Formats: sequence, structure tokens, C-alpha cells
Amino acid sequence: MTDEQERAVYQHEWSHVSPSIAVVESLSDAIRCEPTDLPALGDAVDADALDRLFSGPGADQPVRISFTYAGHPVTVSSDGTVTVDRRTSDPV
Repeated sequence: MTDEQERAVYQHEWSHVSPSIAVVESLSDAIRCEPTDLPALGDAVDADALDRLFSGPGADQPVRISFTYAGHPVTVSSDGTVTVDRRTSDPV
């Protein structure tokens, strides 16, 4: 798999969708499963804090946060980008 095939990049507008919802929707699309098939996002990151980070005071500053969700590396950026690595970071 090439880097382009391994990573899925999604663009969101934070005024229309919360980052926590965008992460779940992006990962489910990237790995082709239903959002309800994924574990709770709260198992990976504080979803409320994630949403506040991109909508509260200072939200106009460039911010990027990376974490592992359901075994997949995920990066969320203040410009609305959610990048998902389709490869799992868990050892096989």
C-alpha cells in the first residue's frame, strides 16, 4: 500500500460538525464500517475536550492533535482536516 492508499484525508467545517463526530465518521468511512461498530471515542480521547479545543477561545490558532482510535492513528487539525491511517498501530 502506498502512503496515499494508507491514509484517508477528510475536510470538515467545524461550524457544521463537531470534531468528535467528524473523527468517528471519518474513521468509519476510511475502514468501511458503521460508526456504531467503533468503540466509544471516549476510550481514546476526551471527546468534549477535543470539541472545545477547536471551538473555544483560541480556536483560530493552528492546532493539531494526534491519537490512536480503534487501533488507527488519527490526526485532527484546526483547519478542519481529519487524517486517518487505515493501517492499525496495534501489533498483529
